[in-house]
Amino acid sequence: QLIGAEGTAAASALVGTTEGATDAALVLVPSRVVVDVIGSGNMPFGEAVTLADRGASAAALTDLLSVRVTDEWVLTRQGFAALVDGVGGVQVTVDTDVLAPDGKVVVPAGSQKLVGAAASAYASFLDDGEPEQTRLARFDDVLTAVSAALPADSAAIAAVLGKLGTGSSASVDAATLAGRLQVLHAAASGGTLVSDTLPVNEVATGAADASYTIDAGQTAAMMKARFPTAILTDVAGQTVRVLVQNGVGTPGLGVGARVKLVAKGFRVVDGGNATAFRDIPTSVDVKDGSKESLALGRRVATALGVPASSVGIADNGQNVAEVLVILGADFVPPAEPVGAASSAAPSASP
Repeated sequence: QLIGAEGTAAASALVGTTEGATDAALVLVPSRVVVDVIGSGNMPFGEAVTLADRGASAAALTDLLSVRVTDEWVLTRQGFAALVDGVGGVQVTVDTDVLAPDGKVVVPAGSQKLVGAAASAYASFLDDGEPEQTRLARFDDVLTAVSAALPADSAAIAAVLGKLGTGSSASVDAATLAGRLQVLHAAASGGTLVSDTLPVNEVATGAADASYTIDAGQTAAMMKARFPTAILTDVAGQTVRVLVQNGVGTPGLGVGARVKLVAKGFRVVDGGNATAFRDIPTSVDVKDGSKESLALGRRVATALGVPASSVGIADNGQNVAEVLVILGADFVPPAEPVGAASSAAPSASP
């Protein structure tokens, strides 16, 4: 993720790499696509990086896309500039004059070699009236050029990363990140890097800045094509949505449940707090009493660490998810739920 002047993510990419491979996939994620962050509610994706939970962006993408996003790499504009300088600059065709807030041209349009500050300004630039996808295209051009210009050796990449200082923050160590970037370099330099933009639909809100929701069908097809080994599936090979509600009001229960469920391949939908708090055990409700539904309920109960007797049949007719969980007083969250999943060089192994 590339952080903009306001501290939110100006541009983000979901990147999938496989160790030892020479191809990779990259999906650009609009900062204004609405995500659901458990414990914090709905928000534009670009704002998730400002939350105290370091893994909030990765968790939000995992829940939104049904793809296991494992790690994140966040760069300030200064850190991104240092990365560009670390590879000796990049050749880019700048599609428009890049303007400073005062209207001064800081990068003129045209094909040229950009050094750090200019490349960072171009990669994060969005002019008045332009759709966010235009900025993502610029970010993609620079990111691909930087990836191609990286050294081929992972140790040399780690040396470049070591010079980024506080402008770079990753949820993995430098050697691991360098190994993933080595694959990205091989793909970008060899022409096998596949780049897409997340399919979205604009939401009519009347606000000055557009908001988006994902196009569910196109997104599912894209994730299956680009990140097949990272798709969330449970032990039965199914993609299952689990709506989680906090039934007792204890802070952090929903986050803890999410960590346990995602670890077992379930996709989590945040249901917030239940309509009323209660001092009773967790309930795991499925749609009907069929053998398949009850078996699914038992798998969810096992993932949460609650007894099979928690499984029942829903009576509210909800169709947001296949399973409805209302966390009760018996649910025990993992010891360290916050930050257990962490986005943007997420390896799609991601």
